[in-house]
Amino acid sequence: MMPVHEELLREIQDFALTASTAMSLMERIAQCLHEKMMRNNWVGFYLVDPTDPGVLLVGPSAALHPMRASLLARDCAVQRLAAVRS
Repeated sequence: MMPVHEELLREIQDFALTASTAMSLMERIAQCLHEKMMRNNWVGFYLVDPTDPGVLLVGPSAALHPMRASLLARDCAVQRLAAVRS
């Protein structure tokens, strides 16, 4: 593992010990990866919809361009519609 990856892993592990919720941990992970792994335009999590396990929702994320996150949310809505129709 490269030193930058080791440092990033330690930072995330340290925060995980004190994170108040899984959502706050996911937010921190997305932000850390986005800031330190410059090759990524978008970093985030997809979460299973608690009311419909057949649907994924866009969870905490960090994007180079805010529009990217909104496009992903739109794509999820389209996927949900497709799942309902099939």
